Amino acid sequence: MRHAFDAIILDCYGVILTPQFPLTPNCLIQDTLTFITTCDLPLYVASSAETTGLKKMLASLEIAHYFKEIYGGPLSKADNITTIILEHDYAPDRVVLIGDSGSDWDAAKESGIQFRGYNNLGLSQIEAPYIRSFSDLKND
Repeated sequence: MRHAFDAIILDCYGVILTPQFPLTPNCLIQDTLTFITTCDLPLYVASSAETTGLKKMLASLEIAHYFKEIYGGPLSKADNITTIILEHDYAPDRVVLIGDSGSDWDAAKESGIQFRGYNNLGLSQIEAPYIRSFSDLKND
């Protein structure tokens, strides 16, 4: 089966985790968890959060191993996306960022990759496609 994408990049907060503290497995968004545990494409995290802390947090939630790489600050999200594309030789139009904010949309545009809004209905008003569930990616 041919996929619409060669790689999927996820933002962390609002896509993988709800913004609640303290962080526990209950913070994981179930739709996302189901997706990452069954996805057969390379998955990456690109976040503006600091890289070391991000890796530790995802490891403590026992999900870090689902991601090929986890990228965070001090680089910008757009720079991290560009790094993923260059290091893994992806065609930008075959990579998608799933994000929940306008800054995610901006990073995708700056990097020349596709974007899908998620978990923020305000993003359904922009020109990029919006998914209500990861199962919507099957329609791409």
